[in-house]
Amino acid sequence: MANIARTLNCHRAAIYRELKRNKQVTEYCPDKAQRACLIRRKTAAKYRIPSKTIDFIRILIEIHWSPEQVSNVLKNCGIPVSHEWIYQYIHDDKRNKGTLYRHLRQAKKRYRKVQRTKAEVIRNKVSIDEHPAIVGTKKRFGDWEIDTALGKHGTGPIVTLLERKTRFYLIKRGDSSDDRVIDAF
Repeated sequence: MANIARTLNCHRAAIYRELKRNKQVTEYCPDKAQRACLIRRKTAAKYRIPSKTIDFIRILIEIHWSPEQVSNVLKNCGIPVSHEWIYQYIHDDKRNKGTLYRHLRQAKKRYRKVQRTKAEVIRNKVSIDEHPAIVGTKKRFGDWEIDTALGKHGTGPIVTLLERKTRFYLIKRGDSSDDRVIDAF
């Protein structure tokens, strides 16, 4: 036991406790010990919250207290419950068709990785490298550049058209729901 403790860099009493706690008849099985440890951890008294406390939490959330406020009040009363546990409880309630989530002030949504939609492919596009050399000299009238910029948080696109020789700009703000901004020019 002392050699095992030295190898694991812990006290030998920890090894004895682990064996005593998880020894099945004559042999020790680490997989079974890990599963038993997780079950003990979940069912430990310090992780169980009494039903009266849960009822109190529900009442405070229903009168639009934030989970942080509820957590602080309970902590001051000597009943520590983390705000993360309260958020998790509200999420579980929502999953079970409950309405507790509607009482949150900001109706926080759980983070999900956003799947971006692919941009539409421009048909018959010509690379800037394939443009005639005269376009780069800016000596010919009628060569236009077009560019778009998307506004912050879906406020709509801005489309700019530039005539290269005269540096004449046309700028139009588009509607966020309308994809055909160029028709307005």
